[in-house]
Amino acid sequence: MKYKAYRKLNKKFDCNQFFVFYGHLVLIYEKKIQLLNLNGYLEREWIMDDNIRYVKAVSGPPKREGMLVGLKNGSVFKIFIDNGFPIPLVKQTTPIRSVDISADRSKIAVVDEYNSMFVYDIKSQQLLF
Repeated sequence: MKYKAYRKLNKKFDCNQFFVFYGHLVLIYEKKIQLLNLNGYLEREWIMDDNIRYVKAVSGPPKREGMLVGLKNGSVFKIFIDNGFPIPLVKQTTPIRSVDISADRSKIAVVDEYNSMFVYDIKSQQLLF
């Protein structure tokens, strides 16, 4: 199997993490997330309240994918790449270590810095266990 380069970006990206979606690159920095098209131009940017601790790519239709973002201050957001506003899901008092969402997208599991796991119902934002 042979691969051929689709496009080359002659830029230096000094980011902590990055994701490749259908038509975009997502660059994760300390407190901001940048959305670039495949030509390397900045399309959107989200500035978060605190340092980003965890990001998980969530599937979606092409050019409408999403991400779960956990912050050091305990906030969890859902970000769709076609929307300029992050959607708050959960606010805890402890820093986030990991976040995941159920297959039917009705529950969210959060692991904090102290290895405690919490499961929330997204609609009611109630703690299940």
